[in-house]
Amino acid sequence: MNLQELKLKTRELISDYPEYREEFVDFYELAESETEEGGSEEHECELAYNDMMEIVRSLEMHDDPADDLRKEEERNWVQEQIQKEIDKRSDYN
Repeated sequence: MNLQELKLKTRELISDYPEYREEFVDFYELAESETEEGGSEEHECELAYNDMMEIVRSLEMHDDPADDLRKEEERNWVQEQIQKEIDKRSDYN
């Protein structure tokens, strides 16, 4: 991977995870500066990309399937409350 490819991948990650923009840009800039100082472009880009992907993997590991169930239960409860309100209002008409 070269700096141009890393730049494209960095932009994709920023698009998918905008809250980590600063971290992704920092990793890109580190690879760029290390390359300018004589480091292997391919190696520095791989290191930076691996660090970015570590952030993504840590996010995915923290996804708790129980959260999805709780969110669905909450949505169902809200829908029930809305339906009750609609039914109550239609009783008055």
